[in-house]
Amino acid sequence: MTWKKTLTYWVLFLVLATYYGLFEHRAPPPRIEQTKEEQVLPFFEDEVVALTVQANGQTIRGELGEKKRWKAVSPPGAQVPSDLFNALVDGLTAGQRAEVVSASPDQEQLAGFGLSAPAWTLDVETKGGKKMHVEFGDRNPPSTGVYARTGDSPRVFLVGLNVQYYGELIVTAGSATASTSPTAAPAS
Repeated sequence: MTWKKTLTYWVLFLVLATYYGLFEHRAPPPRIEQTKEEQVLPFFEDEVVALTVQANGQTIRGELGEKKRWKAVSPPGAQVPSDLFNALVDGLTAGQRAEVVSASPDQEQLAGFGLSAPAWTLDVETKGGKKMHVEFGDRNPPSTGVYARTGDSPRVFLVGLNVQYYGELIVTAGSATASTSPTAAPAS
């Protein structure tokens, strides 16, 4: 091989290496941090004995009764299918993980999550006498979940949209049947 061919190969190598370095070489994609997931309610489904859902000026209370069936006990005459209470509890207790979207939000962030004035709330009572208050805010931008936080922690969770759906169904069913029930108090 002659020195001209060797020099040509080296120049060609340097040109290609420079081109690759300037135009083709890409930095590795940024590391995606694992999102932290936790339970919203720190107990198991079978520990929950009472729920109180408040939304749109309505309050529906359900209690676990005989044969592990839920019954709406307030307002008088409210009738809510037991399965709706079961589904709501199941969506928030052990086995259901929720993404922690903010560990300690400030007031501006809470407003952005719709939690400075929650859309609806849930009060949960357990067999052992534990009580927990959960507030629910706005849906996330793709409308796949709803922001929530518990009364004992500043963390904001993103829970599945089904939790909001079941909460709304409980309030709708309970308030509709209570207002049409003959045992309901007449409106003044």
